[in-house]
Amino acid sequence: MRELSVLAKYPFLKDTKTYIKEYGPSVNELLEDILYERARLIGIERLDNALKKR
Repeated sequence: MRELSVLAKYPFLKDTKTYIKEYGPSVNELLEDILYERARLIGIERLDNALKKR
């Protein structure tokens, strides 16, 4: 497997997908865990801003 810095830079690589499946958070964790709340809020804000600029 490639180095973690390469996987972070190229999220579309097959090795990246394999790494995330093995070590990454589950979808449920991303949606509900307090650890990811700030990331969810930033994502919602970015979507809202993008839709307003249409």
